[in-house]
Amino acid sequence: MLDFAGGVTDVLSQPLQLRFSSADGMREHIPDFFADTRSGPWLIDLRPAGRITPRDVNTFAATSPLSRAGTTGW
Repeated sequence: MLDFAGGVTDVLSQPLQLRFSSADGMREHIPDFFADTRSGPWLIDLRPAGRITPRDVNTFAATSPLSRAGTTGW
């Protein structure tokens, strides 16, 4: 869908690895997509709503300051 969205100038899948500390120690996360748009960059995570675990919620929350996309469950 991003290929056909207006305003999207570039899309990369699994573009980078993020590392952050949590109460459980160091964690890593690879977002599903990076979309560069005319209104700014977006990091996007896609996960079926029934497969979002509490650990996923914490990961998305920790990485959301880097992203306008935040948590998306499909």
